[in-house]
Amino acid sequence: MEKDEKILRRNIEAGMKEMQLNKLQLSKKAGLNESAIRDILSGRSKSPRFSTLQAIAKVFKCGVDDLFYENQISDLRDLHTTGDDIIKEANHKMLTVKEKIQCMQKAMEDSPEVNKNFFIDELSVSPSAGAAAFEESDGTDIVNRWQIPRDFIRQYTNAPAEMIKIIRAQGDSMAPLINSGDPVFVDTTNQTPSPPGIFVLWDGMGLVMKQCEIIPNTDPVRVKIKSANTSYAEYERDMSEVYINGRVIGRWQWM
Repeated sequence: MEKDEKILRRNIEAGMKEMQLNKLQLSKKAGLNESAIRDILSGRSKSPRFSTLQAIAKVFKCGVDDLFYENQISDLRDLHTTGDDIIKEANHKMLTVKEKIQCMQKAMEDSPEVNKNFFIDELSVSPSAGAAAFEESDGTDIVNRWQIPRDFIRQYTNAPAEMIKIIRAQGDSMAPLINSGDPVFVDTTNQTPSPPGIFVLWDGMGLVMKQCEIIPNTDPVRVKIKSANTSYAEYERDMSEVYINGRVIGRWQWM
């Protein structure tokens, strides 16, 4: 995680130099508060929100994932075939940050020795974490980064890799469907319980993983929240009373 933070800071600094922007100018251009870039570069903001990274990437005309690529071409010298030729050519040119990123991506795509994987963060999320626990640093830590073939992920979802999170189930309320300790994949772009499914949500009392569905013909709209374990009673909430972090799209379980 510390390495990712350093790469992010270096890429932002390189982008600022390329575009001749200072911290305040980049913050304003990205539509962020005045201290946003300063806090990231100083290390004060260790887990910037995805929306913040999106805004920065938009200014640099690159993707969010690109902000975390090591932008030193020499780091890819071990690649072979076409990628090797691209790197040699790049080393003889004055490249912008964006051109370096494109060069690396091309080298990685053309090299048969580099797996085409997605990197998905596993979060340590406490049941006492706040409503928007997946978006805030309070109560949430990145404890691992899973590397999963993108072709496999794309069989089940088209969500951007950075918007998929992994958390560990806690307790037995969703057993036997999901057991305590199971790694669970959550699509944070899907926050509406229609169609019904399993969601990670703040129900007004704490962060829970429950089956959730909209109750038809209710005004204001209400949702039914229930467990797979029938020992737990189901309950209802107004939609405005809950905060849905995302839909559970899968789990990893050893046999």
